[in-house]
Amino acid sequence: MTIIAAVRKSIAGATSSPKLVFLLYFANLLFALPAAILFRSFTATAFGNSMAADGLLPGFDNNVVSDLLSNHTEVLGSILRQVVPIAVLGIFLNIFLAGGTLDCFVHKRQFSLEAFFGACGRYFGRFLKAWLLMLVTGVIVVALLSIPFGLVVGALGDGGGNEQTVFIATIVAIMVIYSPILLLVIVADYARVSIVVHDMRSTWKAVGRGYAFVFRNFAAAIGLYMLLFVLVLVASATYWALEDMIGMSSVVTVTITFIVQQLFVVVRAWNRTSFFAGSAALYEGRKPRPVIFYGWDDSPAIETA
Repeated sequence: MTIIAAVRKSIAGATSSPKLVFLLYFANLLFALPAAILFRSFTATAFGNSMAADGLLPGFDNNVVSDLLSNHTEVLGSILRQVVPIAVLGIFLNIFLAGGTLDCFVHKRQFSLEAFFGACGRYFGRFLKAWLLMLVTGVIVVALLSIPFGLVVGALGDGGGNEQTVFIATIVAIMVIYSPILLLVIVADYARVSIVVHDMRSTWKAVGRGYAFVFRNFAAAIGLYMLLFVLVLVASATYWALEDMIGMSSVVTVTITFIVQQLFVVVRAWNRTSFFAGSAALYEGRKPRPVIFYGWDDSPAIETA
């Protein structure tokens, strides 16, 4: 299967699954509500009736942000203590929903809530183990790469290098250090696909299959991910352009902006669904096929005199 064929299947799969897309949309909406309430509570406590918040609306005002962080550390700390469990819950929610989503595309099931949530529960434990394994791997890789690049950047700074050189070196170091994370994310995706396709019980074997598939089909796996990511960038650019064009100067424009925001979240849910559909299609199209030798067991016996 070519990359273009996988992209077509990913777009077709997400487009033909509106119920699944809207389920992911509502799940994200319900998860985002507590975070929004916490942020609203923080800003209300920090700003009160002050007009300082208006300094953030026309553009980025570093002084407002600096005052916010320095003068309300206790409130911010309280909010962060509540944000951490919400973030962990969000990770668990995404892992949970991934099982049902992949099951729809791998087994070509017609969407139903019973089958979807049944698959979510069936694969959650294995998906969570795979995620933890990839998280540990990512931490180790970043730590190992950070040591030499940190020494180089530190030496440039201590050696009197100009700010531009140190800045460029820092950006390059960050890109090199965190670029393997993209590879680990893709490997984790195909490890989850292999779990669903083969109903694998061993997380280690599934991750091994993920590595084997990605390295055996490196250009296709990376290319599919990049092409689908371009769709995310196009949707984001379109959203920001529309929001800037509409503005929020009246009740009508605020309402229109809210509708556009919700449409963007739906598009994000559609795009997330397309990632699952594309990775499942590419894996099915390129997974190793068993070699069958015909005529060995059913060959007629040769009689000898």
